[in-house]
Amino acid sequence: MSGLGTSIPRATRFVTGLPQSVLFVAGTLLVAGLAAKEVLIRSTAVRQTITFIVFMSVDWFTVFCQDAILKPLVEIMHRIG
Repeated sequence: MSGLGTSIPRATRFVTGLPQSVLFVAGTLLVAGLAAKEVLIRSTAVRQTITFIVFMSVDWFTVFCQDAILKPLVEIMHRIG
């Protein structure tokens, strides 16, 4: 975006700099943790709460990544007209 007279936002640089291997390992750990909690935790309420927290965290990160990638594109479209 340097040719457009602006720098890339910090969040966009962070998201585009994440290696796929890091995302793969994080996803694998989350799924393994969700499976393990079903065996290790007896209380249904605690298991559901952990699942809810994990799902909300993943949803937040997804929205953060989408916003970081799409915000510069929308700004470019507004500048173009």
